Amino acid sequence: MRISSIAFLLLLFLGAITLTTSAHTATLLPGEQPSAEQPRGHTGAKQDTSSWWDQAAAWVWTKQRQFHRALTRELRELRGKEGVGWTLVLMSFLYGL
Repeated sequence: MRISSIAFLLLLFLGAITLTTSAHTATLLPGEQPSAEQPRGHTGAKQDTSSWWDQAAAWVWTKQRQFHRALTRELRELRGKEGVGWTLVLMSFLYGL
């Protein structure tokens, strides 16, 4: 349990760092398609200039997005069930202790 918590925090930290780098904003995530808009001066030629850091950042971003989507989906399934909200509040409080 402790190792998975540390791994999650590490992924979260790496994701926060990559959001602050300007090189990451141009990186497409796996499975994403480039937008129809091309930047001015773009010739259409592809250059693979992504470094290992950009690839690692894209991987972390993808994992965070998958986690967020799964969490959102699970919370939507819990919506409307009796007492679930207070149970989540209590669990969050106890986790904080």
